[in-house]
Amino acid sequence: MLHTKQREALVKEAREWRNTPYRGWSRAKFWGTDCIGLVVGVYQNCGFITAEEADRAIPKGYSLQIGQHQADTEYISGIAKYFDEIPEVELRPGDVVMFKLKTGHAFAHSGIVTQWPLMIHAVAHGGVRDADALRHPLLLGAARRCFTLKGR
Repeated sequence: MLHTKQREALVKEAREWRNTPYRGWSRAKFWGTDCIGLVVGVYQNCGFITAEEADRAIPKGYSLQIGQHQADTEYISGIAKYFDEIPEVELRPGDVVMFKLKTGHAFAHSGIVTQWPLMIHAVAHGGVRDADALRHPLLLGAARRCFTLKGR
């Protein structure tokens, strides 16, 4: 269970990634990241997961469009190794939200909560940005699943 100071550190780190360009298959602050790279990069930089765990959380060779074409569960399975699913009403700063977009078949987009419904996520045509998960055009009507770091 994350404590307040740990949650503050995660949100601070996530905010430092803002304006990082979008780059698929990457998790490098300032250089480029995709949405899953943002999540594991922030948690790794804060010391909550190791580089090896971050590598295992990201499916190898994943398609950036997998969620549009298949009901793939690899993304959720990677997150579930290190995070517990929680009800949306329990979301707190630093937690992770995953989305199944209206145009997709799988949960294949994610962000880090700053203060629900506000979050930080990486999008293809904008990089790492703040968003209101309940109002952002990409996320309107998207199914959501919520996660918090497993107790260690």
